Amino acid sequence: MVYGTGNCRETIFHACAVHRFCVCIKTYFFLLQINFLITLY
Repeated sequence: MVYGTGNCRETIFHACAVHRFCVCIKTYFFLLQINFLITLY
């Protein structure tokens, strides 16, 4: 995965003051999606 300002804008949190906060949020939801897919199988 590539982290950048553009990727941050694609997340639910459009207004991110700190770039690292964007990465943490995106990674958090990314992991949630993986866990959800795993539970389906």
